Amino acid sequence: MIGKDTLLYDVTEGEFIANVDAIGQIDHSRQAVDTTAYGASEQETSIPGLKKAAPIAVRLNYEPFDEGVARLVDRYEGREIADYLLILPDHSTYSFRGYVLALGQEQPKADLLRRSFRFQPDGTIEPILSASRRCGDYYDLSQWLSPGDDYPEAPPGSCAAAFDISEWYP
Repeated sequence: MIGKDTLLYDVTEGEFIANVDAIGQIDHSRQAVDTTAYGASEQETSIPGLKKAAPIAVRLNYEPFDEGVARLVDRYEGREIADYLLILPDHSTYSFRGYVLALGQEQPKADLLRRSFRFQPDGTIEPILSASRRCGDYYDLSQWLSPGDDYPEAPPGSCAAAFDISEWYP
């Protein structure tokens, strides 16, 4: 699993949810459509079909009574679809629309609770993995972090954050 120092942001609510301890693989695939014509050839043929995003497993570290994590549990119970943004340590992002498919509870670590969530992108909006961008207008990530957090420096030539979330989700 990857993900240490990643942040989970709730685009629907416009609020930070929690620090991410680990993320499962972010996979995309295409289904194969069988086009085999049964005749003299004994070779199966296929063409690329529809794209599909695999479920995303995320383990969060949070404090008791954190509203963002409680909202995820409520969305699981209510079968709600929402927009999410994973902000990775190199300041690239993964945005997706989906629902909480599964949740789990783990033991506390360093006075923080740990809980795993598995999100399923719903397919109505294609998930986007972006790279760090050149400097321009940016949204200050520091307000999403609690005092004392050690967020890594941006790569040379890029901004600490190049996000205007309102432009991405009109």
